[in-house]
Amino acid sequence: MNAAIAENDLDTFLLALRDVAEAQGMAAISRRAKLNRVSLYKMLSHRGNPHLQSVLHLLQAAGLRLSVGVRPAAR
Repeated sequence: MNAAIAENDLDTFLLALRDVAEAQGMAAISRRAKLNRVSLYKMLSHRGNPHLQSVLHLLQAAGLRLSVGVRPAAR
């Protein structure tokens, strides 16, 4: 997921997040994230365009976190 974020590749990030959610059980993740299971599948599809708040809820429910750092200066 970090590599996908570094490359600004939202599709790959969402597919990786979907893999994590499926591994933990979509029903369980959707309950913990307080997101509708069908909406969760749509959000994590290749056409998904989730709100940041939804992604943050999903990450927390999966036991993950998003972190932000300063990018090294280009040379």
